[in-house]
Amino acid sequence: MGSKLCPKCEILPELPQEPVMVYLYSEIDFLVEKLMKGLDSLNIPYSAEGTFIKVSNQNLPEFIQSLKFLNLSENEKKEIKLCYSSDETNVIAILKTLRPISYFLSLLEHQVYFEILKNNRLTIYFQPIVDLKNRKIYGFECLTRGGLRQTVRF
Repeated sequence: MGSKLCPKCEILPELPQEPVMVYLYSEIDFLVEKLMKGLDSLNIPYSAEGTFIKVSNQNLPEFIQSLKFLNLSENEKKEIKLCYSSDETNVIAILKTLRPISYFLSLLEHQVYFEILKNNRLTIYFQPIVDLKNRKIYGFECLTRGGLRQTVRF
């Protein structure tokens, strides 16, 4: 069996580990103010221009994790948008990638599952279903095994 990923696994979302520029946006002034107060309380430096907030040189997973401390409602997490870039050269292009904070929080929360898929740590077995009376196989069930550790034994 080769180590080639399936087409869906090749496009699994990944959060960059290197520092990036983070852009936050909301059309609701109250939420922009709430974000700025929250960033102030977390001692995260930022610059604001209108409804955009720019946060420089952030480790994205750590920054997203810190957003959990802002006590945002589920609706606020959907209304506030975030995008990031490794540089400032093409800000307009990256603004097209704005996604709700809830998306990034979900990515961070499910990162362990993405790692399992990315590192091919699942194995599929086909277990025969046997009719004991006739002593014949009449079907199969699919069993999936694997996890975080490479030496998982069942």
